[in-house]
Amino acid sequence: MNYKKGFTLLELLVVIAIVGILSAVVAGSATSARQKARDARRINDVKNIQIALEASFQATTTGSQEYPPSLTQLVGEGFVPSMPIGPQGDTYSYKPLISDGLNLSYCLGTTLENGQHAAIAQSTNCDSGNNANNYRVQR
Repeated sequence: MNYKKGFTLLELLVVIAIVGILSAVVAGSATSARQKARDARRINDVKNIQIALEASFQATTTGSQEYPPSLTQLVGEGFVPSMPIGPQGDTYSYKPLISDGLNLSYCLGTTLENGQHAAIAQSTNCDSGNNANNYRVQR
């Protein structure tokens, strides 16, 4: 008997199908990992802004202690070198909550891509809409 060495067309198609399925699975998990990384950066930025807000509050010497009326004031006073911009160019929302004419508390937040993120469960609404992916902190 005379056998030819090589692969049949069916064997090649099966291998190509398996490689295609594996690459689709890897691409899907990479997308999810990228979303989680962007959300982690957003949460980290919010926490860094919180630290700068608290430093600004403690440094207030005129009259009583207050939070700044806008985040740009943090840059002007040197508490942050520049205002963080999210991984996809998104910005962070900030709303001073005025009580008796003073900014004694605030609401700070962002919107995350992954609605299943653990930080969403810790979210505070701050009257910022009904987006299920809001991440808010309030002081």
